[in-house]
Amino acid sequence: MLITAATTHIPPGYPPEGLTFELIGSLNQVTWHPFLHLICGLIADSVPVFLSVRGEPGYTSGNIFLNDSLSGAIAMGDAEKIVEELLVALESCISLPKKKVEFDG
Repeated sequence: MLITAATTHIPPGYPPEGLTFELIGSLNQVTWHPFLHLICGLIADSVPVFLSVRGEPGYTSGNIFLNDSLSGAIAMGDAEKIVEELLVALESCISLPKKKVEFDG
């Protein structure tokens, strides 16, 4: 998992800086307990959190904002719903169209 700063595509009402968690190995990391605990804490503190799945070489990654879809389940402490929403987000990341990276030169 690669963690980077997120400063773009943050919805209004959230702080201007957040974090992107990009899955670069196994996609099963999305249900890894330490990851779940970390993102739940960040979202509870209103830190913008994104999930990203790396695209094929030469293509961009799929990127999903997690706060809106997870905040209710986090507030209720519903671990099952949190995992369910993360798996939906993961599938969305995978199925998002990826743009080909092109360099003008």
